[in-house]
Amino acid sequence: MQITFLSLLIPLLSATAVTTAASSISPSEVAAAELLTAVAERLYGVDQAATIIISQINRRDSIRTRYFKYWIHYPQDPDSIIKQTRVEMIAPDKAAGQKYWSLQSIDGSEEKWIYLPGSGKLRQISDRQRRRRELFDFSELELSPASIAAHTSTVVESQTLDGREVVLIKSIERSTPRLRKHAKKRSRRRPGYKLLWIDPEHLIVVKAEFYNSKDKLTRRIKVTETVTLGNYQLAKAIETLDLKKKTRTMIEVRDLSLGEIGNPAIFEPKPD
Repeated sequence: MQITFLSLLIPLLSATAVTTAASSISPSEVAAAELLTAVAERLYGVDQAATIIISQINRRDSIRTRYFKYWIHYPQDPDSIIKQTRVEMIAPDKAAGQKYWSLQSIDGSEEKWIYLPGSGKLRQISDRQRRRRELFDFSELELSPASIAAHTSTVVESQTLDGREVVLIKSIERSTPRLRKHAKKRSRRRPGYKLLWIDPEHLIVVKAEFYNSKDKLTRRIKVTETVTLGNYQLAKAIETLDLKKKTRTMIEVRDLSLGEIGNPAIFEPKPD
């Protein structure tokens, strides 16, 4: 169900002041958490399928492209698995036929599997192994309860961005103590942070900027085109700039569909 937060945001800021007076959480933090959670949960339970084309341009203007299909399925009667994801590589040729599966359990754990057609082997992989194989880390485009909890977020202001009303939220990493190399004393590093421009009517992040502990912009992600399916507005084209690696990435979403996937057997990790 689509939720319109633009008209609710200001009342929420004042209405929560009484309930948060006895705690260290400010009304702005409560409003930010409510909006971020709504964005994270808006497609929960909605099966999805699409074709993705990712083109990455490096500092030498060489282009690296990935072309794949993905499916997301929420079991109707979940036992322990509450979300299933399947990705199938189409191009480049050397990666064609590779398949990935992600199975998320109700306890928060996740299993990832990969099938390599060259060897005919199916094996379980770690998060680190999967990230090494990916051209782009899609977790940067998603909000999850874990990522929300890992940051302290506040509403900065309302703005207009490219003709749409947005709410700017600042999310600061929760700092954790770390042990100094040559001392037994623990110090707290200055955390990095991100800025999120959120369309509260459609509950979509339309722009994100990431900063390091020295307030230096390291990465920018922007939705450049959207499409509306039913009650949902979704990203159709995304551009990201990595200032550290000096790369620019364009993401195109094709054949996007929402609705129940009729063949749940495709989410069972198995070789061809």
